[in-house]
Amino acid sequence: MAYQGYLLKIGNYEVPHSIIRAETYQVARNGQDLDTYRDANGKLHRTALKHFVIKVEFETKSLLTDQQFGDFMSNISANYTDVTEKKAMATAFIPELNDYMTQEVYVPDIKPTIYYADNNKVQYKQIRLAFIGY
Repeated sequence: MAYQGYLLKIGNYEVPHSIIRAETYQVARNGQDLDTYRDANGKLHRTALKHFVIKVEFETKSLLTDQQFGDFMSNISANYTDVTEKKAMATAFIPELNDYMTQEVYVPDIKPTIYYADNNKVQYKQIRLAFIGY
């Protein structure tokens, strides 16, 4: 299965291209080890695990309005499987595989920075988001 027209889906919400600054989209498929050690001769002994953990990071486009950012975040939070943990199922395009992986993820704290505000509107600078697998 190759690229199917989206980079990231949270639950059943495909994050629109109008939100993601594509040039900032980064995804890692992180390998894991169990009890890795070096012996007295310096030789590395690994027990590589089959479970990979994904980490997806990107920035939003600049100057999103309060309405655009609010709609985006509402769609993300509507797909949380655990609101307190900000946990969800994510399907991410993994260029390394030219395929998608689906995994349970959590969303670390989001820190929006306001670019402009007046009596009628708010606009945000680009906002960094991450989705980290379990």
